[in-house]
Amino acid sequence: MAWLKRHWAVLLFSLTVAAIAAALIAIAYGSRMEDLRLKPEPPERFVEDWEIESGGEWTALAPLKGENFMRPSKPERIRNVLPDDLAPGMSLAFVRQQVAVRALVGGEPVFETGFSDKAPFTSFFGASWTVIDLPANSAGKELVLELYPEDEAVIALMRVGSRGTVLLSILISSLPRLFFCIVFLMIGLLAVLFSAFAARAGSRGSATDFFYGLFVLDAALWIATDDIGMQFLCGNIAVLTYLSVFSLMLLAPCLMLFLRTRTEKYRPLLDAMCGISLLYTLVRFALSALNILDIMSDYMRIAHIQIALYIGIVVWICLRNRDSARARAFLRAVLALAVCCAAALVLFYLHQRGLDRSYYAIAFMAGVLMFCVILGIERVRSNLKLAHQALMAKYFERQAYTDYLTGLGNFAACERALAAHDALRQPLSVMMFDLNNLKETNDCYGHSAGNELILCASNDLREAFQGVGTVYRIGGDEFVALMPGVYGREADSFAERLLKNGFPTGRTPRGIPVRIAFGIAWRGPEEWKDAREIIRLADEDMYLNKERGKGTWTTQPGSQSAYRDAAPL
Repeated sequence: MAWLKRHWAVLLFSLTVAAIAAALIAIAYGSRMEDLRLKPEPPERFVEDWEIESGGEWTALAPLKGENFMRPSKPERIRNVLPDDLAPGMSLAFVRQQVAVRALVGGEPVFETGFSDKAPFTSFFGASWTVIDLPANSAGKELVLELYPEDEAVIALMRVGSRGTVLLSILISSLPRLFFCIVFLMIGLLAVLFSAFAARAGSRGSATDFFYGLFVLDAALWIATDDIGMQFLCGNIAVLTYLSVFSLMLLAPCLMLFLRTRTEKYRPLLDAMCGISLLYTLVRFALSALNILDIMSDYMRIAHIQIALYIGIVVWICLRNRDSARARAFLRAVLALAVCCAAALVLFYLHQRGLDRSYYAIAFMAGVLMFCVILGIERVRSNLKLAHQALMAKYFERQAYTDYLTGLGNFAACERALAAHDALRQPLSVMMFDLNNLKETNDCYGHSAGNELILCASNDLREAFQGVGTVYRIGGDEFVALMPGVYGREADSFAERLLKNGFPTGRTPRGIPVRIAFGIAWRGPEEWKDAREIIRLADEDMYLNKERGKGTWTTQPGSQSAYRDAAPL
């Protein structure tokens, strides 16, 4: 019953969720509703009945297996007859790589692309979608495609459908990569931002977070630009190709820069590997700028060899340096990345003559995702441990500077505050307080009553100086209040106000009144005194007033005194 009283809100929430879930199941399986899901119809494949011109005659064209339609190596003409039931507003869509295309419908040219493609440093522009809007009266007419290929030319994914259907199918096929790109982009940006905040705080791990984020961002860039669906965002295929090439080349250096922040022993080796990789990238770019070597020439094979070699070396380093939980977590992350990269390379070369790169790209994305997840979990655990240590350090620091009975700052906290005020050289007022009746209370009623008296006095002092200064308990019956920025007439007025308001006003639960003697001293901006000197003057005033045994008030440079009497016990 006690558990129910404490957790009735949780129980009610659980019952509500269960009732909603039961209702949804009943609606889903017990109702008779028409299926109104929006089901986009994919464009139809258009690979049958094609003919190719050879020696002035047309012969049947056997399309390649898989998604590839043909790989022309010389100028070709291919033709087909558009369906008789072809609706107006239809489009022919296909992927072309390194081939210029001219389309004719019924002998009339309706479209051409690729003839004016030109970019600095390279003649390779990668793969791109081409969508040809067919004339409204194209049904039953002859379609001729004139192909003018260059090296590694490919025509693939031949489709016919409405333009909206074609674009929707392209977008849907790009959704997995888009999802991974968004995830990696968020992880990378968070890591880079975290490293910036850590650097401002002076953390030694800021470089690790930065290069980790840089590696993930570079992987996201390569995944995005390697997908021809990026045409939705950028129409310059040369730019996308360049980004894809250089982001792939920079993956290995980013990984080396990240790893070098986690190990001191192998840092020279990792620096050398990173330097070799970057030097190779720069030399290749320079050769392409001088038209000596095309930037795309064998770059994929070399990049794959480089990535495989570097990941192998990284695995070897991690295997030799796994003496901590952090190092073992990194080893698991690198092994997951290595296995997935190996699978991606195998899948790539099994399908290297095609343009369907989804399998090897998915394997690589899975590797990077597992790499991020494993390191993320390790980072979270490490941060939780550091946070716990910081909380414990904060707790022990608070305990070291807090009086256990009253919760006020203790003598050590007062010393620290005085040193800080002296460093700032700011005006300061000090009031010393002494409980007059603590000994009598302890002797008459015991130490528990004395503790009650100390607590009552501390509450009076805390309330009196709220928003004005800070109160510390520096001894058994001694308190001190520091008021920074207060001096002169302002300090005098505050002390007068305490007397006028009848301070102290508290009584213990046993009815024992609080009797306090206090003294005050201050320093102004024109008369410098060490804070401990101000403490000494205030302490002298306080004991002077205890000896006088009556209320007095005198104004002296840097020293005032007062005494508050109360009825005897």
